[in-house]
Amino acid sequence: MEDSEKTKEQLINELAKLGQQITKLKESEIKHKKAEEDLKKSQQEFASLFSNCPQALLYLDLKSSILNLNSRFTELFGYTLEEVKGRNIDDGMIHSPDKIKEGKWLSEKSLKEGFYYETVRKKKDQTLFPVAISGRQVIINGQLKGFIATFKDISERKNMLDRLRESEEKYRSLYENMPGAYYRTDKKGNVIMINPPGAKLMGYNSPEEIIGKNVAKDLYYIPEDRKIFLEELEKRKGVIKDFEVTLKRRDGTPVIVSTSSHYCYDERGNIIGVEGIFVDITERKETEMAIIYEQSLLLALMENISDHIYFKDKKKKFVRVNMAKAKHLDMTVEGMIGKTDFDFYPPELAQQSSADDDLVIEKGKPIIDKVEKIIHSDKTEHWVSTTKVPWYNREGKIIGLIGISRDI
Repeated sequence: MEDSEKTKEQLINELAKLGQQITKLKESEIKHKKAEEDLKKSQQEFASLFSNCPQALLYLDLKSSILNLNSRFTELFGYTLEEVKGRNIDDGMIHSPDKIKEGKWLSEKSLKEGFYYETVRKKKDQTLFPVAISGRQVIINGQLKGFIATFKDISERKNMLDRLRESEEKYRSLYENMPGAYYRTDKKGNVIMINPPGAKLMGYNSPEEIIGKNVAKDLYYIPEDRKIFLEELEKRKGVIKDFEVTLKRRDGTPVIVSTSSHYCYDERGNIIGVEGIFVDITERKETEMAIIYEQSLLLALMENISDHIYFKDKKKKFVRVNMAKAKHLDMTVEGMIGKTDFDFYPPELAQQSSADDDLVIEKGKPIIDKVEKIIHSDKTEHWVSTTKVPWYNREGKIIGLIGISRDI
């Protein structure tokens, strides 16, 4: 009886164990199915990402043979999967002859570590174009299975960089070779930028020798003039044009410049300095002073000489006369401007004078010391010696005549 009870108990235990094993098997089956579903989902997600990636992709095995490619690769290179599946990527298919060795090196690198590399590749139609390539290992269950190579056309970026580089080169050439001087100072008036022509104008061998110097202290001939300049800049709302300043060269000699400058601002709109250009006008100022001096000499001569001096334009109108000429005709200087000989002399005398003027203005032939009898409106007469010569402008063109008459 006891043996029978024991056998029943063992049977129950064995059934219980069997039930547990069945439960574990079911749980394992559920987990396996879930793992299969997860794997299938992961594979689908990978396939979707691979196919729809905006960059050209290649999936290659350990020997660099092509296993798969996406549509973007076909668009970029022109090859379909049917054309290249199983083909070695480094056989020259997308490489120019000089890039095959480079391609093999990149494939080897992909199997060891990730990389990013910019180079040139070849399309199916033999067109070469700039491309950015990156490579990454493919590891499944801890085993290296191959690598994925990514290709991105960087033609547009390269063109943009080339244009930017060309623009920078033009700017640098302009900056370094412009006839005027470019400068920039910080808020304290210290030089932080100046081009080579600017340094040369100030007597320095290079911009580096002038960087850091204070404009007012080291570069203004009269330091207090810097304050006047800044006050004027503020008064003109941060922009000033053709403002004359006297600077000081390295050897202490003055140089007169004309500057056009403006405030520099940071991204918040705060003033951080001043920049602009300046050109040497010392020679121009000296020329202006020489012209003023010559004009003062001419004015002194015209106002104090007893001879009659006058200037006529091409229409034979008086544009300038001296006091002696005007007084002789009982006129003011202002009253004669714009009038002709016909307004002051009898017709026959005015006609002769006009004919002489034509000879000088139209033919360019001077009349020297011509003796003439002048009859005035009050019937008085006297004799004069007249000289008329062409009046030229800076281009050498006749614009009128200059006349001198002396009472003899």
